[in-house]
Amino acid sequence: MRACIWLVVAVKKNYSIVSSTSLFCFFLNDSPFNSIRCASWTIRSKIASDKIEFKGSKEFKPYLLKDKIKDKVLNFTLNESEDKEYGKSMINPVETKYHLDLSKKDWYVFEDCFGTSEEKLLIKYIDKVYEKMKPKYDEIFLVRNERHFKIYNFEDGRATEPDFVLFLVNHQPEVNLHYQIFIEPKGQHLLQTDEWKEKFLTTLKEEHHLEQLWKGRKYIVWGMPFYNEALRKTEFENEFKKLLD
Repeated sequence: MRACIWLVVAVKKNYSIVSSTSLFCFFLNDSPFNSIRCASWTIRSKIASDKIEFKGSKEFKPYLLKDKIKDKVLNFTLNESEDKEYGKSMINPVETKYHLDLSKKDWYVFEDCFGTSEEKLLIKYIDKVYEKMKPKYDEIFLVRNERHFKIYNFEDGRATEPDFVLFLVNHQPEVNLHYQIFIEPKGQHLLQTDEWKEKFLTTLKEEHHLEQLWKGRKYIVWGMPFYNEALRKTEFENEFKKLLD
């Protein structure tokens, strides 16, 4: 794993909700005593109701990849998953329908993949387009996020753990372009349930804020539509092609 690769992630912020009624009440009372009493009622009400709203910060902060992505032991209960590929080695042709010898793929950071069928199909898709990416990008790495980090929805702060991050580096004379692309393969049964995640990912490119800390480097955060081989591949490919143009 390359220690020089940076991962940028957003953190979660929380905002206490003060209702418009409470503010209206506070400013309506002319008596100092009434104002104090009303203010303390507002505080007590807020504490009692525990009305805290979370929002995801649009400010992304850099971390060394080696500080976020670490070796870990994975445990699988095969009979609990509806996906027959879950927990099966991708490098073992006896176990999987989607065999790929990842030990020969320098662009894949880990030694194996034990994910779902859609996750394995996404890896095979990257393998298929890898040769098309090579002329444009000097460095290409696909990283599986095994619950190493979370990012937070801008609207309500709900956490999501994108399954993959694709790192692309384009070395140019004046500035090196560093792309960080979040990718989420998704089974058919979760396409509607997790629709909010797809909406969030597809807004990252336009709405994220990232202070460019290094001269000669520009970091770009991007999120892809869900990858589903049967139902969403066309939408995914249309967006992915923008990285190849």
